[in-house]
Amino acid sequence: MEEEVDVEPSSEVVVSEEINQVTNAAAEVGGEYAPVLAIILALLAVLGGKKAWSFYSERAEQKHELELKKLEMQRDMAGAGAVSPPPCQAVQAKLEASLEETRAKVASLEKRLLVIGDDFDSEDIERKVKRLQKAVRELQDDSSV
Repeated sequence: MEEEVDVEPSSEVVVSEEINQVTNAAAEVGGEYAPVLAIILALLAVLGGKKAWSFYSERAEQKHELELKKLEMQRDMAGAGAVSPPPCQAVQAKLEASLEETRAKVASLEKRLLVIGDDFDSEDIERKVKRLQKAVRELQDDSSV
C-alpha cells in the first residue's frame, strides 16, 4: 500500500536578498504608499539586478555577433558571385548555348514574319487553298472518267 508522507507546511518563501532590501527600504519610508513603493522597487531590483543585467548584455552581444555574421555572409555571397564552381560553369555554358540557339530561331521567325507583312490575311489563303483542293479533285475526277 501507499505510504503517506507528512509534509510540513513552510511559511517562509525563498526571496532574493535584493527584494528583501527593497521591502525593508519601503518599510523605512513608511506611509500609505509603502506597499506600492515596495512593489516598484522590487521590480526595479529584479529587472535591473545582476542576472538581468548580464542577460541583457549577453543578448546585445549575441545580436551584434549575428549582425556581423549576416554582413560576412553578404560579403561572401557578393565575392563568390564573381567566380562560380566548375560544375556551375559547365551548366551555365550549356544554358547560354541553348539561349543563343533559341535567339537564332526567334530571329529567323521574325525575318519570315517580316516577309509576310502586316496586311497578311490567313482567311484569304484558306479560301485559295480550298479552291485549289476543289480544282485538284475535279481534275482527278475528270481523268478517272
